[in-house]
Amino acid sequence: SERSKAAAQSVVEAIVKASSGGQGVLVQANITSATDRQTLIDTAVQASPTGHIDMLVHNAADGEDSSLEDVTEELFERLMAVNLKGR
Repeated sequence: SERSKAAAQSVVEAIVKASSGGQGVLVQANITSATDRQTLIDTAVQASPTGHIDMLVHNAADGEDSSLEDVTEELFERLMAVNLKGR
């Protein structure tokens, strides 16, 4: 959404402001998509004056509002796939 994009851009701006002459780029992607993951990497590398990624802020996460005893194997696997593996 535009609201989350604006919030993400403010994080980029805060990181840039806190650094000495640093720069940043916002790339929103669906971390479960291999194509989006590659686009994220390509965009970040192309935006970098050094040609590589110096720092990456990864904030993709999935969650479920349920008690531990209600977490099914399928839900657990989905959460681990997104939160730990990015898939």
